[in-house]
Amino acid sequence: MSLISNWREAWKFYSTHMLIINLALQIAYLLIDSFSAWLGPTWHTSLTIALAVIQQYLRLLKQKNVEGLE
Repeated sequence: MSLISNWREAWKFYSTHMLIINLALQIAYLLIDSFSAWLGPTWHTSLTIALAVIQQYLRLLKQKNVEGLE
């Protein structure tokens, strides 16, 4: 196992952006009681799964703003 050649540009990947959004959702759900009460466990689970699927899709897309992915 080794790093991808353009690992320094990973912050530009759409999939990395989606991962950060998903992590923010998880942290907010755990730390903010009013947010977790408002969202509820069913929507939280559904949203988490949807974001993970979108993240994987975005990882497969060719991006013009990232070198080495052409």
